[in-house]
Amino acid sequence: MKILLLLIFFQQPDSLSLDKAIRLAQEFSLSPKKSEMELLVAQTNVKYLDAEFKPQLSLGATLPQYYKTTSAVTQPDGTISFVPISQDNSSLNLQLTQRLRSSNTRFFAETRLRRYQDFTGSTQYNSVPFRIGIEQPLNFFNAMKWDKKLADLSLDLTKAQWRIRQAKLSSEVTTAFFELLSAQVNLEIARTNARNSEKIYQIALERDKLGKISKSDLLQLELSLHSAEQSSINAKREVIRANANLKELMGYGVEEDEIFVLKMPEILLFETFLPEATAEKAWANRPEKKQMEKLLLETERALKETRQNHSWQGSLSATLGWVGTGARFPLSYEVPQMENLVQVTLRVPILDGGKKQWSTKSAQAQLEYTQLEAEYAEKNFKQMVRQWVHQYEELKAEVEWGAKSLAIARQRYDIANQRYLLNDISITDLSIAFSERDQAWRNYTQLLRAYWVTYYTLKQLTL
Repeated sequence: MKILLLLIFFQQPDSLSLDKAIRLAQEFSLSPKKSEMELLVAQTNVKYLDAEFKPQLSLGATLPQYYKTTSAVTQPDGTISFVPISQDNSSLNLQLTQRLRSSNTRFFAETRLRRYQDFTGSTQYNSVPFRIGIEQPLNFFNAMKWDKKLADLSLDLTKAQWRIRQAKLSSEVTTAFFELLSAQVNLEIARTNARNSEKIYQIALERDKLGKISKSDLLQLELSLHSAEQSSINAKREVIRANANLKELMGYGVEEDEIFVLKMPEILLFETFLPEATAEKAWANRPEKKQMEKLLLETERALKETRQNHSWQGSLSATLGWVGTGARFPLSYEVPQMENLVQVTLRVPILDGGKKQWSTKSAQAQLEYTQLEAEYAEKNFKQMVRQWVHQYEELKAEVEWGAKSLAIARQRYDIANQRYLLNDISITDLSIAFSERDQAWRNYTQLLRAYWVTYYTLKQLTL
């Protein structure tokens, strides 16, 4: 079902439609730019965490480490002799590392060179031509694994918030658009009433000369004329304020004082929303759902960390390589010797005073409450969406009746105006017709505003 809307203003080539206002806001408003910045930050955080688990190549050097001092040396006879020391201990290290996120395992390969020079004696070189190794924490909490999960979820949350802000901007622009449109309707009503009041008052003056109107009715018409002029001035102020508000929200046209000429949407779009299906679709992509998922993940992380930090822990380290020494640099590489290392460490808590029990119980209780909170949040959100759908369906019918009421009120106003010119009705009946037309006009504009705001709210909820 479609209803052709009543045009309020003469359409000008540069008039501003609702669709155009929304497009301008999406292009020039600050809100989308802020959302894009937040999305970029979230994407950067994910890439940073991913970079931690890519091969890392680093070069370390100590060039030089020179020191000169004296050292106390105990002699065979028990006396102490202070011996001067003048040394340089320099080193160079090139290392390639790789981490595994799933197990937090660290693999590495390296080469080292160390030069020791005693300025009062000899020079020695110690080289590690090649060494590989592995470091494996045992039953330690893997923080980086959980950080990655949270970062991915934060990115999904930011994307959802970005989409919602785009839709929310449309809803906010719609509200500001109809605020200005309502102000312009009130201004048009006030100006129309002022023109008609002026015309009727002039006719009343002629009737007064002929003695066909009472002094009381004449004064009432004069008062109505003054009231209409004051209403025009007040309505003009409201138009200026609402126009500035719309410009600020759109981020467009703020450098100029030009008043937008608005036009109502030519056709109402009666799009159908099914309550249950709309609620399910809305919850599936809402930031609220992502936020609850993130909160649940954080509590699961806290529980996992508590359990592992109060349980047994250990580490496994192993290296295999070659090492050489020599008085000169080339000699340290001539006959390298194989070296290897295997080390396992364990820490087992035997008595902790109940720390593990109570900390785990606390974390478990927090997790259970968060799960319950997530269920309530989902139910409440879906109920809200269904409520918006029902309101939207009622507004469709209400807008239709509002359009019919406005058409009838305008027709009655025209008839009453003509009848008064023919001296067929009283000034009271004419005033009632004026008031009914003005009220119907305003009511229709407010209904249309409520319809479009509800429509874009549902669009925002169902992205």
